[in-house]
Amino acid sequence: MLAGCPAPDDPDMNADSTSASSGAAGSSGSASPATTTAANDESSAGEDSASTSDGPDSGGSSGGTPGGSNDTDTMLAIGDSVLEWNAERGASIPEVAGELAGLAVTNASVSGAMLLEDEESIPSQYQPSDWEWVLVNGGANDVGDGCGCGDCVGQVDAIISADVGDGAMVELIDRIEADGAGIVLLGYYDIPPGEFSDCDEEFAILHERYAQLASQRPAVLYVSMGDAIDPLADPETLDEDQIHPSVQGSAAIGALIAERIQP
Repeated sequence: MLAGCPAPDDPDMNADSTSASSGAAGSSGSASPATTTAANDESSAGEDSASTSDGPDSGGSSGGTPGGSNDTDTMLAIGDSVLEWNAERGASIPEVAGELAGLAVTNASVSGAMLLEDEESIPSQYQPSDWEWVLVNGGANDVGDGCGCGDCVGQVDAIISADVGDGAMVELIDRIEADGAGIVLLGYYDIPPGEFSDCDEEFAILHERYAQLASQRPAVLYVSMGDAIDPLADPETLDEDQIHPSVQGSAAIGALIAERIQP
C-alpha cells in the first residue's frame, strides 16, 4: 500500500523512471531534509525547497481542537515515500500543505523508511525543535516489506498496541508532543490490487488505532489520506507505479491537510 521506490529524477516525467516494485526497505536512500518557505499572503515562496528524495485507507479524521502550544509557522514532515514523492517538483504533500497553510516546511521523509528499524527509521527523522506542526505517516513498509503482509498483526502491535498505549508510533508521538507541536497523523489511501493487496487487515487495524490515539490526544489530528483521494475511482491521483500519489494526488492530500490544521 505504499512505498520504497525513489522518487523520479526527471521533472518532466511523473513516474517513468520509478520502479513498479515498492515498499522494500533496501531501495531507500538517505536524503537531506528539504526546506520550503511558504508565504502567508498571496505571494508564494514554496518553490525554494532544497533537494530531497521523496512515499494508502479508509477512515475519517479525529481529534479535538488540533494543535500544540508552539506558534512558529513551521512544519516538519517525517515518514515514508508517500510524503517524499513529488518533492523534486516542489509538489510533495508536505510542500502543498505548507504553502496553503502559510508554513515553512522541512520535509525529512525518506523513501522506504520504517517505524521499527534502527537506522534511517521514521523516529530517527524527527528533529526536536519548536515546530508548530509535525506531519507523520508510516507503517506500510513495516507490514509490507518488514513481514510480507498477511500475518503481520504482531508487527502492527509493535507499531501501536491494541490499547494505543505503547509501540513505536506512540513513543514517537510522545516525543513530539513533549516539544509542544501539533501533530497530523496520517492514514493511507486505498490502492489497486498489487504488492500490498494482502495487507488490508493490517492497514485496517493500523488506521483504527491511529484514529483512536488521536481521539485521546488533543494535540493530535488523525487525517485519512483516503478522504482526499480515491485511486480506485480516479486512477489519475496515483503515479504510474499505482502506489504513490501523482502530482494531482499530492495536491489533493496537501489541500486536505491544510484545511484541517487551519483554525
